[in-house]
Amino acid sequence: MSLARTFILRSLRFHARSHVGTMLGVAVATAVLVGALAVGDSMRESLRDINLQRIGQTDFVLAGKDRLFRAELAHDISDAQISAAPVLFLPGTASNPDASARANHVQILGVDERFWSMAPSPSNLKLDGVMVNTAVAEQLRIKAGDSIVLRIHKPSLVSGEAPISPRDETSISLRVPIAGIVRADRFGGFSLQASQTAPLNVYVPLATLQAALQEPGKANLLLVHAPSANGSALTARLQNTWRLADAALSTRDVPDGTELHTDRVFIDPPVVETVLKTVTNAHLVSTYFVNELRVGTNATPYSMVSGIGDPIVPREMFDNEIVI
Repeated sequence: MSLARTFILRSLRFHARSHVGTMLGVAVATAVLVGALAVGDSMRESLRDINLQRIGQTDFVLAGKDRLFRAELAHDISDAQISAAPVLFLPGTASNPDASARANHVQILGVDERFWSMAPSPSNLKLDGVMVNTAVAEQLRIKAGDSIVLRIHKPSLVSGEAPISPRDETSISLRVPIAGIVRADRFGGFSLQASQTAPLNVYVPLATLQAALQEPGKANLLLVHAPSANGSALTARLQNTWRLADAALSTRDVPDGTELHTDRVFIDPPVVETVLKTVTNAHLVSTYFVNELRVGTNATPYSMVSGIGDPIVPREMFDNEIVI
């Protein structure tokens, strides 16, 4: 046995306790690190599965929020490779008729059979009435056949802070029976928000919700299943099918030409800039609410005033009419 080997063996025997302690410490640290990595990977995969289950087979989303477009747009962009589902997506609350339980931050979804075709797994679920997901059913302690009261926030044509914004017509209330409860694996967990908290969803037939809001044929969310298409191809399809009504715009003849008008009170600056680049003789008309008109000692309160000018105006100005 060589001298070096002898020294090594004697050193190991002499320092055996400290070596064993070091080995145990390394083993424990390795186990902790491996366990943390395994738990982290498992949690990441679990969250990924939850979020994929929430969006189902949706590949692209067109979200209008307060801006409504034609629900028929879903049919216009659909073909053999692309399928689309229109949704009327609004915030609201749900409660028992006796107000013994209440759910806030509820997603009110006006849907039809095209929505259910976007479910994570093939689903033949048909919406024969108002349905809620498991989270709402548990919070309100309800079952199929019970009734709930929905308070639905209506889409606004103008900011709620504006003086001309209506104060008493911002929401509607509906008392509806519950036709069934939708499990998470059947699209009951639909949500466009990444969160560990289960969403509170109420599903209303699309035509029923449109009628309640007095917005027939309208939607503000488009779910698109297009596994073989890319964003550019879908954008081109939208450009070919998009109409003025999808941007809340319309035209009408006036004595001086044609007027581009919006129901949203204000035309968005990008639209104004596009028109001004396309039509050189366009004139901008801005109509807004004023508190008072006064001439000397005579005054009248609360009037509408229109300003008419040439196309060279500050781009931050909003307009609700363009006369061409």
